[in-house]
Amino acid sequence: MKTSHSNFNRRILVIDDNHAIHDDFRKILGEPDAEDAALDEAEARLFGASQSMLFDIDTASQGEEGLQKVQQAIVEGRPYAMAFVDVRMPPGWDGIETTQRLWKICPDLQVVICTAFADCSWNEMRSQIGSVDRLLILKKPFDTVEILQMASALTQKWLLLQESRLKLDGLEQMVSERTRELEQSQAAAVSMMGDAVRNREKAEQACEDLRREMAERRHLEEKFREQASLLDKAQEAILVHDLDSRVTYWNKGAEKLYGWSMEEAMGQPVGQLLHKDAAAFHQASEQVIQTGEWIGELCQSHKQGHSLAIEGHWTLVRDDAGNPQSVFAINTDITARKKTDEALEMQGEVLESMAEGVVVCDEAGQIVFSNAACNAMFGYDNGELLGQHFSVLKRSAPDEGRREVDTLWTLLMERGAWTGEIDSRKKDGMTFITRARVSVLENAGVSSFILVVEDITEKKSMESQFLRSQRMEIVGRLSSGIAHDMNNILTPIILSASMLRLPLPPEDFGKLLGNIESSAQRGAALIKQLLTLGCEAGGQRKVVTTTGLVDDMLQIMLGTFPKNINISARIPEEVWPMMGDATQLHQVLLNLCVNARDAMPMGGVLTLSAENIRFDDSYAAMTAGIKPGPYVMLRVADTGEGIPSDLKEKIFDPFFTTKETGKGTGLGLSTVLGIVKSHSGFVNLRSLMGTGTTFEICLPAAPDAKADTLAGPAPVPPRGQGETILVVDDEANIRDVLRKTLAAHGYHVLTAGDGTEAVVLFSEHRDKIKAVLTDIMMPYMDGVTMVRTMRKMAPFTKIVASTGMGSARGREDKTAALHSLGVKTLLTKPYTADEVLLTIGELLAEPEEALAA
Repeated sequence: MKTSHSNFNRRILVIDDNHAIHDDFRKILGEPDAEDAALDEAEARLFGASQSMLFDIDTASQGEEGLQKVQQAIVEGRPYAMAFVDVRMPPGWDGIETTQRLWKICPDLQVVICTAFADCSWNEMRSQIGSVDRLLILKKPFDTVEILQMASALTQKWLLLQESRLKLDGLEQMVSERTRELEQSQAAAVSMMGDAVRNREKAEQACEDLRREMAERRHLEEKFREQASLLDKAQEAILVHDLDSRVTYWNKGAEKLYGWSMEEAMGQPVGQLLHKDAAAFHQASEQVIQTGEWIGELCQSHKQGHSLAIEGHWTLVRDDAGNPQSVFAINTDITARKKTDEALEMQGEVLESMAEGVVVCDEAGQIVFSNAACNAMFGYDNGELLGQHFSVLKRSAPDEGRREVDTLWTLLMERGAWTGEIDSRKKDGMTFITRARVSVLENAGVSSFILVVEDITEKKSMESQFLRSQRMEIVGRLSSGIAHDMNNILTPIILSASMLRLPLPPEDFGKLLGNIESSAQRGAALIKQLLTLGCEAGGQRKVVTTTGLVDDMLQIMLGTFPKNINISARIPEEVWPMMGDATQLHQVLLNLCVNARDAMPMGGVLTLSAENIRFDDSYAAMTAGIKPGPYVMLRVADTGEGIPSDLKEKIFDPFFTTKETGKGTGLGLSTVLGIVKSHSGFVNLRSLMGTGTTFEICLPAAPDAKADTLAGPAPVPPRGQGETILVVDDEANIRDVLRKTLAAHGYHVLTAGDGTEAVVLFSEHRDKIKAVLTDIMMPYMDGVTMVRTMRKMAPFTKIVASTGMGSARGREDKTAALHSLGVKTLLTKPYTADEVLLTIGELLAEPEEALAA
């Protein structure tokens, strides 16, 4: 099937064993349907010649058939300009062999091999075919525009080569011959004109011959100008030089690329004009003389002296006798591409040499690049992470990790960048903490994300140890006040206990018991505050109520600060909660309050206050590191001596202190500043000598966060129905009180002094025991081991654990172990009788299925 729409050669042969491919090429390159033809005709009437470019399409199903068609086309004088050849065409020749056979009979045929890249690599094709100046690769699936561009460019290239070869080879000779003939004709005409009288007819014939010859000469000159104009329109630099390397043709593209005009370049040695590397130029010239062509890259120079990287395709031009005549060169500027390649190579080397881990992900979160530092940090081999989702590097479960990554991507598209800490996971499952800086990359309309990650596990551990040691320093500075307050707590307990041995009226007896209970609760609250200071910061940001934070500080100060310091607080009920690490925020306030106490050795007023405040865009723009939004302003004010102006800029420096040796390390305020900044807040200082000092702590608020609701009336503990409860504690007093308390409320009680004794009792009475109340820290066998042993005997036994441990790490380890054994309730000592009874009642009311959940 054939369609012809052009006066010049746009014949294309499609060789493919798939007839559907034939149809696709006809649709793209062949004759349009009636509707498209009508549109082209209308466009031609309105705007002149139609821009549609149509091609003469032939098809063949095998390489042998294609070879026959090419031979037939040559015989008919209608050769093909180009061919699209499939790389795989069983059972016959493949695309490479077909191409080689086609070029043997038609060397100028432009060939496009169609492949999916997996069929055959470019290097393999080049090694088998050799010269590749007539060969292009088209990747499947096809793109219509790409096929049209290839067909247009390659048929035009074929046409240019044919016309250039014909014209450049023969034009000069033809012009010379015609000039000589015209001179001869002119001489003959003059002779004939002299004999005109004798032979007028001959004279007239001579004049006619002269006019005809002149017209032919003008026609040849016009064709030459057209050919030169066509070459001048090419974007590439096209030049011709003779075998002495002197320039004989220089198009507009060459003028633009090299800066030399045609007049300046003509006749110049091309080696001296353009080539910095003479050896490379001579090697390329020798190859084109020996083989007929050269394709490669060279370093050339501009008129102004700077270097150019070019990709050249040089062809040897021969005369009619087959002798070498000149070199036809097409040079393309690839300087920008080479610089880009070098920059990319350098960037790759930089990324690989970075100590931080670098990960690049596409929009779907798939990893497309990871450097050596990242692979080592997460325990993967080079290339092993490619194609995996970024969530494999996160500590959370895969589904949750994907959701978190999607959320992060959404945030990045809004803000462009993000910095923060990520709980990460190595290939072997080990977890650690990384700090990540994430940015958006845009390339040709495609977004990707680059993450620079740093392992900060050791740094976080050292920070935690430093903060804990600094809190211990504060506790040490409060030690005298703590001892004083504990003595005040213990004194009424001891005195009341002595009085209880005397015969007293019932009302006095009740008052003494109330004194003991209130003093014990006061001591428990003080110990709880000290344990909070002593524990390690968890690092998790949770809702922290401002009123609760200030109340805790008031309890510590009222119990430990000197009585000559008047402590007051002004906290409105509507003050917002904050998101933060409660332990660290306790540390901030306590540091400032202790400093305020030390600033008033003779007494004074210490005021804690808080208020809601909103910063708008204008204020945020004037204050470094502040974002607009809601904040809580905490103030710690004293009426001390104040801070001298020359020291205000130094007080936040690490190890700076005005106190005597042994009275302070100078780390308190630097710690305050570090914690506040880590919470995205800031610190202000206002101080006047003789008036006092006020520290303002601004922390981001969480107005919409839900704080704990106020507790309602205390529930009445339920009574037991004779259920057997096993109480395990190495403290005899605790066992005795618990036994009496539970028995008084309707329970049957068994007691054990350690885990070993408890296991023996449990094995004897496990059918009767409905619940176990056990301490965690005990001699011989601790609570965790005891529970593990009991679970083997009775998996669904209901168990409550209790502890007086204050260390967060120790408690977390034990709690995690107990939780894995199904123990979900933990009582913290000291506890009240009501707390024990309510806990036991709630536990017994739970169905056994809850333990298995």
